[in-house]
Amino acid sequence: MVRIRWFFIRHAESEANVVERWRIAGRSEAARLTERGERQARVVGEAVAIRLEQVLQVDGGDAGGVSGVAGRRRVLAPVAFTSPLLRARQTAALVLEQVAQPVKLEPVDDLAEVYQGLWEDALRSEVHTPETLQAMARNPYEFRAPGGEAQADVERRVLRAVSRMSQRVLSLLSLELEENEQTDVIVLVFTHGYVCKCLIRSVLDASPHLTGQIQVDNGALVELWLEPAVQQGALTSAAELGMWTVLRINDTWGS
Repeated sequence: MVRIRWFFIRHAESEANVVERWRIAGRSEAARLTERGERQARVVGEAVAIRLEQVLQVDGGDAGGVSGVAGRRRVLAPVAFTSPLLRARQTAALVLEQVAQPVKLEPVDDLAEVYQGLWEDALRSEVHTPETLQAMARNPYEFRAPGGEAQADVERRVLRAVSRMSQRVLSLLSLELEENEQTDVIVLVFTHGYVCKCLIRSVLDASPHLTGQIQVDNGALVELWLEPAVQQGALTSAAELGMWTVLRINDTWGS
């Protein structure tokens, strides 16, 4: 049996984060990492390298809060995944420089930040009118900016991304895995705050009203276990992907 240990890492501080209080960045490619963000990403890389060394040395027993089975093999996936947006790709490159084992980085469109449609790069003060804020509060799961995505849309595509990334990793490892081998695979994913929040909401099956209250800081880790299940048809919930265990949310690596 193969279990997947997901390391979802939000990108480090970008120029968009500095001005996000008054402007909506969305999928802007102009949002590069700040100098502080670059330093932050390198620190995250060092922390990831240490965490991986600790995890990969564990042989059974309690692996980061999840009971293991003696003799389980632990490996780092030979591929990591990133949002195609610049701030995520920059973070991924700086983090992977610190990882001892060679890892190929692959972009995944479904890991991109929520698309804000006509609100992209708009001033919040201009689009977040009292009427709009009331509509957002009434139905946060289905509300969308004009031409943009709703929370429900982001959730569906991040679940689709997890499914495809799982299949990609397992296909790469299929030649290495022996029949009935007990293996834990660690997979690194670089994405955005709202994407992480939508995944967490679905895994916990929480109210969509709580999604915006989940904290995922720049450079923070969301760590999840997944025991993959055989999927049938379109995904509508995280539970259809398999059995989940939440290990960490908004782990800022001790900072």
